[in-house]
Amino acid sequence: MSNKLRFLREYDSSPLSEEFRGDMKFVGSDGEEVYAHKFIMAGRSMVLRRMFDADTKREETGIVQCPGTSGHVLRSMVNFCYTAAIQFTEEAPAEEVIKLAHKYDINCLKSVCQEELMDVVFRCYDLLLTVPVSDWTPV
Repeated sequence: MSNKLRFLREYDSSPLSEEFRGDMKFVGSDGEEVYAHKFIMAGRSMVLRRMFDADTKREETGIVQCPGTSGHVLRSMVNFCYTAAIQFTEEAPAEEVIKLAHKYDINCLKSVCQEELMDVVFRCYDLLLTVPVSDWTPV
């Protein structure tokens, strides 16, 4: 692991901790608020950078509404932008996180999600190869 990546992953102020507060927040469809720093998020996403530059109201309030996206998924994205690490869960699966990565054009996160989704496909394929067709049950 490179020193730069190690530095990012050892970042002390986890954006997932309750005491973490930034100068902006994402609001999920479930009402959950996820705080971040505009500087960090704009540095990871040209979409967010343009959004903050162009929209003076959003610039003043620092609020980004994210309809159709849960707070868990937003937290995963923000954490990734700070640490370059992600743990996919039932609440924040790769198929939901990748939608957000595309929406905000966060290329590295897109790649990580694509790798995870390809792993799932290959595991399913391998599983199908181990079960004889005669044992399949119609659905």
